[in-house]
Amino acid sequence: MANNISETVDNKAYTFNRDTVENLTAKAEAGNSIANELNAMDPGQRLAMARCMDRVNAAHRKADEYIPDLVIEEMKDQDGRSHLFDMQYDNKLGSNYNPFNKKNIDVYDLPQSVADLNVERGLPREMQSDRWKLILTFDKAVKKQ
Repeated sequence: MANNISETVDNKAYTFNRDTVENLTAKAEAGNSIANELNAMDPGQRLAMARCMDRVNAAHRKADEYIPDLVIEEMKDQDGRSHLFDMQYDNKLGSNYNPFNKKNIDVYDLPQSVADLNVERGLPREMQSDRWKLILTFDKAVKKQ
């Protein structure tokens, strides 16, 4: 097995140590937050890592149907750059027999708390954080589509 795993985001290649990707994937598959680890990366690297994790998770799920699906959500900003917007642990096991057994757990949050963002809504634009501006940009890009 190769020691590295690579992914391209917006025409830039990123290479990660396979053990690092495996460890983060296992942590997320267990339903634990990986926000601190991913938010320590730049946005392109963060999305590349999430895509690598998605591939590793697919291999894990092929070998063991009881491993939950990691679902990543990507969005583009107004400049066309891709960003990781959300990642969830999606356990669909038992859904045919017991719909209450389903679990959908958020394992990634964008940098900065939602409470802080709600406060920022009322601030003048020049006082709003870059993250809030990014979310507003996503909203505008989605409305254009």
